[in-house]
Amino acid sequence: MVVPARGQQMTVLLVDDDAPTRRVISLIVRQAGYELAEALSREDALVALEGSQPAALLMDYMMPGLEPREFIDQARARGFSGPIILCTALSSPPDLPVEGVLLKPFDPDDLLAKLEELLPNP
Repeated sequence: MVVPARGQQMTVLLVDDDAPTRRVISLIVRQAGYELAEALSREDALVALEGSQPAALLMDYMMPGLEPREFIDQARARGFSGPIILCTALSSPPDLPVEGVLLKPFDPDDLLAKLEELLPNP
């Protein structure tokens, strides 16, 4: 678990290629007191992980490009040790090494509850 230094906000890295989804999640996460970084692809997220280590990663499942399992493996290989939360519209979530799953459409309270469960208070 990543605990920020006093006075610092925790950052959630959102990996999603859908602009409306990013806008909604951004509002929810920021209003809860977290910082938000965004990546439009899993490849972009890997580049972002080279420069910083967010407290958590929130990832859409259905995206083009790098497969989810490969992305997770590469993120962990780059030293990311925080929780990964998978967002999916699939009724049966795929078996991936993640710490949380949110089924779309999800209630904003469900997202916040999952963040609160996995991270210390912002």
